[in-house]
Amino acid sequence: MNEDLQLTLTVPSGGNDSRQRFHDSIEHMKDTSEFINEYLIKIREESSKLSAHASQMEETQIKCISEFQNVFKERSKIDFEKLIANMTDLVTRLT
Repeated sequence: MNEDLQLTLTVPSGGNDSRQRFHDSIEHMKDTSEFINEYLIKIREESSKLSAHASQMEETQIKCISEFQNVFKERSKIDFEKLIANMTDLVTRLT
């Protein structure tokens, strides 16, 4: 690019062709830069959405795990109480 600029500035005859190539090169670089910038913006937006979704899912999972633990504890307590009652009944019948 730097060489194109120097060539454009130093070549008086045929300079229009060099200027046009330089201009085309600049336009191409500008288009490429805009495309990359738009792409990076989309990636940032999608990344933000994904991060928000991950946070929401983490909260949901923690809530589900907590609910499961509570149900498991309660069910274990009920099962333990039934086991003690059955064992007490069995011992009472044997004596």
